[in-house]
Amino acid sequence: MYRKLVAIALTSLSLVALAGCGSSSASKSDTPDATPAPAENKEKPAADSTTATPGSKVGETVTVGGVKFTVNSAKFVPAVGEKKAKDGYTFLIIEATVENTKQEIFHSNSTVQTQVVSADKFLFDKSAIAGLKAGFDADLQPGAKATGEFGFMVPVSAKGLRLIYTPDLLKMEQKAVIDIGDAK
Repeated sequence: MYRKLVAIALTSLSLVALAGCGSSSASKSDTPDATPAPAENKEKPAADSTTATPGSKVGETVTVGGVKFTVNSAKFVPAVGEKKAKDGYTFLIIEATVENTKQEIFHSNSTVQTQVVSADKFLFDKSAIAGLKAGFDADLQPGAKATGEFGFMVPVSAKGLRLIYTPDLLKMEQKAVIDIGDAK
């Protein structure tokens, strides 16, 4: 009986010690999508392979991964409806069109297929912004098109911004890079 109690006590102490070795750095932030710390603001150093289609401009159509992609407009605004960009940041609002030129359904999703990279190699993921024109995120039949808006929160000091569009995440080398310019 004594041996069983000692074994249970040692096992319990071992489990407590192991649980104490882990760490939890989960913190809840009330700030929007971008904060000064890179780990929390979705700013990440970019890979050097973001120049698949260098020189593409707003208004030009690029064919990549079996779809045609066009950035119709890119504008910088301090607020969208009630949502204001935090101090030192602005919203980059992109209106884009995607056309499925494949012979199968294409899943257009601005959240996973788009990012913005700055000249100093920081990536900015799409921000959730209500009040933008919906339509880009859709399941497109062959030959179908979708047009809509999506946005990013970027520092007002960001230079050389480029939109990266990757239609197939399994083929990361197939991407379009559209020159946006400096934040305003």
